[in-house]
Amino acid sequence: MADIVIVGAGPVGLWTALQLRHRRPDWSIQVYERHQQYQRSHVVRLDHWSMLLYGRHKGALREPQRLALYRDLTGKSLAEVALQPAGSLFVRTSDLEEILRTHALLNGIPITNMLVEFPAQLETLHPECSRFIAADGARSRMRDTLLGPRALRDIPLQRVVEVKYEVAGTVAWRGALSEQLRANRSLHFMAFAYAGKHG
Repeated sequence: MADIVIVGAGPVGLWTALQLRHRRPDWSIQVYERHQQYQRSHVVRLDHWSMLLYGRHKGALREPQRLALYRDLTGKSLAEVALQPAGSLFVRTSDLEEILRTHALLNGIPITNMLVEFPAQLETLHPECSRFIAADGARSRMRDTLLGPRALRDIPLQRVVEVKYEVAGTVAWRGALSEQLRANRSLHFMAFAYAGKHG
């Protein structure tokens, strides 16, 4: 029996599952993931503001599991991050997925390795459930089945260009907000560049 089923155990699916667990502890949550190991390894930026908003949620500061997740994600306590609210940190998505997966399992969220591509499969597996979330990535078969294979290609939600690279030696900040604003005003999509120190 499941109150909600999530397809995809990447960072988006697992973060969603954890937020549902904290906000609706009475719900039974089931996650399906096709791969035994996370398949992508790129870098994302976690803004301190988003972590602080997560920490401000009702009751968050009194929940040891949520505080542990916070420390595992940022490497810092909530108080340390609050000292630099405009800061951010960079983390590999494979590391982020591993942290979230560990915390999902600790919070009693089962993750079943199984290929789920079509809504009919879920309806057969969980006839009692009426809430399904497709978090199965950019090439989502679930989304294509529900909305059509060209849904996001014909009407994109947002176009984003990210350039990510690793360098040897010292990495210096070169992206003043005014420079980013000028660049993004002249483009029809958002553009970001991330430089990370190798190793």
